[in-house]
Amino acid sequence: MGSVVEQADVASNYRGEILGGIMIQLVLCAASAVSRPYRQVIVNCDNMGVVNHGNDAEAPLSEKQSQADALRSLKQYVRDNDFATVYEWVKAHQDDSKQWSDLNEKEQMNCIVDALAKKALVCAIMNRQFISSLFPFEQIRITMGTKKLTASPKTSFSEYVGYKSARDLYDYRGIISRRFFRLVHWDAVELVNKKVPKMFSVWLTKHTSHFCATNRHANRINSSVENICPSCGEKDESVSHIVRCKDPGRLQMLRESVEDLSEWLYLMDTEEDMIEMVVEYLLAQGEKTMAECTHSRRLELLAKTHDYLGYDNLVEGRICSLFVQIYRDDLDEEDSPYKADKWAKGLIERLIRITHSQWIFRNSHVYYKKLEGMTEQQHLAIFKRVEELMWEDPMSLLPKHRHLLEEDIDILGECSSAARKYWILEVESAQVTAARVMAGNPTRDRYKTFIPRRRRRPAVVVQNRQDGSVVYGPQCRRQSVGLSLRNSRRNG
Repeated sequence: MGSVVEQADVASNYRGEILGGIMIQLVLCAASAVSRPYRQVIVNCDNMGVVNHGNDAEAPLSEKQSQADALRSLKQYVRDNDFATVYEWVKAHQDDSKQWSDLNEKEQMNCIVDALAKKALVCAIMNRQFISSLFPFEQIRITMGTKKLTASPKTSFSEYVGYKSARDLYDYRGIISRRFFRLVHWDAVELVNKKVPKMFSVWLTKHTSHFCATNRHANRINSSVENICPSCGEKDESVSHIVRCKDPGRLQMLRESVEDLSEWLYLMDTEEDMIEMVVEYLLAQGEKTMAECTHSRRLELLAKTHDYLGYDNLVEGRICSLFVQIYRDDLDEEDSPYKADKWAKGLIERLIRITHSQWIFRNSHVYYKKLEGMTEQQHLAIFKRVEELMWEDPMSLLPKHRHLLEEDIDILGECSSAARKYWILEVESAQVTAARVMAGNPTRDRYKTFIPRRRRRPAVVVQNRQDGSVVYGPQCRRQSVGLSLRNSRRNG
């Protein structure tokens, strides 16, 4: 009886089952060191994936196989041992629905092994003792940088090269230094980028790269455009100025956006000291460091670490990983561990919305048209609704309506309020249609109750009787119609 615990980025229940299979094969290999014939060995396992791979050790692994390094070693050990191994599946967790006395020997053994694994996992985490991920007798071992590859080499290579390219680009553009690139919680940033509509992602990319259509860049293209902020009149309107503008309307919009963020943080059971720190830091518009906004010794390390990233990275959604770590430590025992990932994703999304609302407000000032019969409040309400709908998940709409979320945000900011209102109505109509379809109410049946049914006139069939008389009657069957027509032709 024994157990091993591995610390890996790709840890999962499936990998744990494979590790159990590896340890059994290594023990059998050591036990069969003496050269003599051995009988067939039967190994029981409650994971069908391990059973299938163990019984087909000669089969190659696919290029996209998850946990490929562990499976490759398991197959190698099964092939190299001097005896045949047969894996048999055992149904797991039978003690949840049966009495212990009703379980057979294999089911009881499986329950004991599961309990041993849970105990070993907790003890290893408490004592920080883990095995090496470099398995014995590995024939192939692929590393990328300092990490061992466990899945698709193609995907891992693409991610590794992408990571290095992004790190070099951010350093070259002066956004994040190479030394501090690892401080950002990139996993949540990637999840948010995959969720937002395509054209919103395009805007976010341009904004992050500092190539938004501000007057600084417009002046480079057309010298007749004056390089000043259209709201406050400050010279040299850069991308960083979008969230730092002191115009009263822009400040009011910032306060409302930060208040929405604060309410969401309270709903997600965030520590009050962290909420106060984030709110004060955002409203300072980069004039204070986060360390100056911190009033809790527990958050000092987080604040000092974030100050290496700065204000622009926060409002563009690149948060420090320590935010998530502290929130995870504050979770109650009954909370799901995935709540921290959801919190990080939601925080990034709402920070980006703060920047986006400033950009929408800025465009409303530049392209504001007073000759449309609406008040300024109505114009701003339309802009706010556009901003809300741009965050709609495209997968929540029907395929034929998803093109509505691929509109260019810059075009929606420059067009008339009437055109924006028409786009809003289209998206809202698409939402209603998708909701009806998801509820099992096809849209094509929506208006059937309002359309009167037309009664079809029955077809007339002419029948000639033997006495020479003619009978007119409705069509009943095709056979009778054909017979009548044939009789008509014969008599005709």
